[in-house]
Amino acid sequence: MRRYALTLFAGLALLMVAAAGANWLIDPYGYWHAPRLTGLNVFKPKAGRHLAAVKGRQAARILPKTIVAGNSRVHVGIDPASAVWPAAYRPVYNYGLPGVGLASLTTGLDDVIETTGATRLYLGVDFIDFRLPKTAWTAPVAYRPPDALALTRDTLISLDALTDSLATVAEQHSAYPFTITDLGANGTGSYDELVATEGHFALFDQRERANIAALSRAERRFDWQTDNPASVALEAFLADMAARGVEVVIFTYPYHAQLLGAFAAVGAWPEFIAWKRDLVRIADAADVPLWDFARFGPVTAERVPAVGDTRTRLDHYWEAGHFKAALGNRLIADMLAGESEIGVRLAPSTVDRALTSNREACRALFRGPDGARLIERAGWRPVAGSGQTLPC
Repeated sequence: MRRYALTLFAGLALLMVAAAGANWLIDPYGYWHAPRLTGLNVFKPKAGRHLAAVKGRQAARILPKTIVAGNSRVHVGIDPASAVWPAAYRPVYNYGLPGVGLASLTTGLDDVIETTGATRLYLGVDFIDFRLPKTAWTAPVAYRPPDALALTRDTLISLDALTDSLATVAEQHSAYPFTITDLGANGTGSYDELVATEGHFALFDQRERANIAALSRAERRFDWQTDNPASVALEAFLADMAARGVEVVIFTYPYHAQLLGAFAAVGAWPEFIAWKRDLVRIADAADVPLWDFARFGPVTAERVPAVGDTRTRLDHYWEAGHFKAALGNRLIADMLAGESEIGVRLAPSTVDRALTSNREACRALFRGPDGARLIERAGWRPVAGSGQTLPC
């Protein structure tokens, strides 16, 4: 009986070691930096399961000089390997974390910069991340550093890891593989597949409905008259970066005109304007550049293909909230050059003119058929007695 138990125990131990070895070699999350082998593990479809920890380890390994940080818009739209980055700025790492609020992002980013010694940071900020429910004002989500022991277990000897390793091997033969690069950029296989099967129109339509539903939630507002937690987090983070000697550039995202219109159609345009003024205040106090790409213009008004069109490929957008790397390259190049045709550098002396021109462009949208459709979909109504005929 004792020999049987020992044999069983030894067998189980060997199975665990074999599973851990296979999971390390396949490395489905890109956590262990195992060699990427063609046909086995080049693509990492399950990297999102432990993305914050994966990105922290990746950054610590390559020791970037420059970091580009933000939410999923950075994760998808900024290419750290692009030729637009000067040699003196490289390596560049993409620290875009989908679904992570600004307070958690900056806390995790603080750790990454301390670990890597990066000296330049491009930080994307999102209007939606500043429209917080009241619960976030009283009980903000705290940053939790990754637990190394738990991650070792979860990425090497768990059933999930083994299942994800099998899925990773299978993904290598997919026509539209999803992955994350060693520099943190998101592979766009899932978008490529959706565009090929459903077309850009379906992506835009689905996201518009979801955006309007989320933006219309009464409990989510940008309150600029009190200490907004996201604004407070940004101010504290910039002060910390200044103390460390890190050069910071802040930029807003180049939302497609459809999403800009959705802000207005749900009645959030005054908040959108107030948010930009608040960013100007914060950036000016910290003496950091602030670039605004959240503007109407020829690029952000790129025409959406017709319903059912699965052949047309947009140059700049996947859907209204997520831009392609081609547009991300233009953003970076413009900020490096100090001038832009698609954005404007905001400062106390330029903000009024920039906001006025953008409001007029917004009104032009709502005088057209797409604006009328947005108003109908969002259910916008003018305030009684205000004389307001357009939502912006």
